Amino acid sequence: MCTYSKSFQFAKHGAVEAEKPAPIRRLNRSENDNEPRKKKVVEMMLHAWNGYKNYSWGANELRPESKAPHTAGIFGGEKMPATIVDAADTLYIMGLTKEYEEARQYIKDNFDMSKATGTLSVFETTIRFLGGLLSLYALTKEQFYM
Repeated sequence: MCTYSKSFQFAKHGAVEAEKPAPIRRLNRSENDNEPRKKKVVEMMLHAWNGYKNYSWGANELRPESKAPHTAGIFGGEKMPATIVDAADTLYIMGLTKEYEEARQYIKDNFDMSKATGTLSVFETTIRFLGGLLSLYALTKEQFYM
């Protein structure tokens, strides 16, 4: 039997009304210890960032199984630092200063959208590059992000 969202269950011979679900229990502040979660999220971010840095620095993306850089596809086959630009604001917000500074310096010294000569995905370019750079500017007010 599978459950349908409006408190109906589908039995063998049609829908029958089910019992109302119990109300969602809210956690008290004393029960809501987010520190272990925060630490795990930072650990996962560092794992992903270090993998990218070690195997694909400056490339669009890392192919995790082959540990190889990926540059083809949505960015016209050009080597564009999509992951660096896309991740830099998250590094900044998480307080990962060393990693943010690596990203910042790479963007400042190497990122040049005019190098893209192939066909680019407007959607991916907007969310990853424009969105990333605008959020970095909003967070830091550093003019070179504009």
